[in-house]
Amino acid sequence: MNKQFRFVPFLFILFLSISLLSGCAFRDIDKRAFVSAIAVDDSGDTKKPYQITIKVVVPSGNIKQEGVKYAFFSEKGVSISEALALIRATIDKDMDFSHTKVIIISKNLLDRNLGNVTDFFHRRRDIQLVSWIGIAEKKAKDILQMEPKSQSSVTAPLFNFFNRTSVQSPYITPMYLFDFRRQQIETGIDPVLPIIRIDKKEKRFVVHRALVIGDGKFVELNPQQTMVYNILRGNIERFNAQIKEENGKFKYGIFIDSTSISYKINSKNQRPIIKYKIRHQGILEEASKYTESNLLEEYGKESSKVAKKLILELLTYLQKQNVDPLGFGLRYKATHLHTGDTYKEWRNLYPQAKFTIDMDVNIKSIGTME
Repeated sequence: MNKQFRFVPFLFILFLSISLLSGCAFRDIDKRAFVSAIAVDDSGDTKKPYQITIKVVVPSGNIKQEGVKYAFFSEKGVSISEALALIRATIDKDMDFSHTKVIIISKNLLDRNLGNVTDFFHRRRDIQLVSWIGIAEKKAKDILQMEPKSQSSVTAPLFNFFNRTSVQSPYITPMYLFDFRRQQIETGIDPVLPIIRIDKKEKRFVVHRALVIGDGKFVELNPQQTMVYNILRGNIERFNAQIKEENGKFKYGIFIDSTSISYKINSKNQRPIIKYKIRHQGILEEASKYTESNLLEEYGKESSKVAKKLILELLTYLQKQNVDPLGFGLRYKATHLHTGDTYKEWRNLYPQAKFTIDMDVNIKSIGTME
């Protein structure tokens, strides 16, 4: 074959292959409605029990315009998918859930199976499993429409609450959608969701309580219990703690900047023992009286005593409520493989478990004051 025609068969096959390729279903960005958050409420209608509200980012062609504008769309439906289908009929763009970061569920829906409520979000392939999920104390729709005074012009405040790179509070318990699903179907651990409420007077969000989703029950944690839970769960390492006098007056405050927590379950005896080993290290941050550096060891012992008491109170409270947000059952299943149903065995042992805490708070200095 002539050298100048030897590439003809190759080119023929190449062009034939290209002609068989299908095009992509790409939509221009101006034809998409980016949903940043979704709220799920009880509609009060037995025929259409779900009210779904979405928060859509309104794009602007003016680069000089400050801030981000949002539009809200709400519909009722027999299911979440039906309500969203009705919303789709009211928007002149295609709904895009790829940027959905927050899913808020009303507390009024807790009497239903929360797994059924969130089932839609787990199945949708275009909803990111790294979205955060939370509980609205009242209406989830109000949470979405709230614009606090501190809101930045380019960010959404709820994102910052749950994102550890922005807000690092010991009272906030962020929960990813994928992690909620894992803990929900896994035996031996109960998921914990943050409770979000609105302070209308101050026009701000308040997120300092949490809700334990147990087996057929819900246990609400107050701010103090939420902080202790976050410490034990390892959600935070840096936090503030206050030591008070016997009369309740403030004595001094410490800032913990390093935390180490571990525990073991000893089930050799009939009554299992959960042994905690906790180490905190920090500085004296504030005091109502003059403090001396030679008394740091005494301050550390006093802080250890107070912290041990608070931790024991939370552990026994969760035990009495028969909920396990710290995952003791999960640890027991992983370390005891002698029977086929270790979780059932742990459920019988958990109410009898005894807690012991080896606590040590090391206060390094009294701050920059000498």
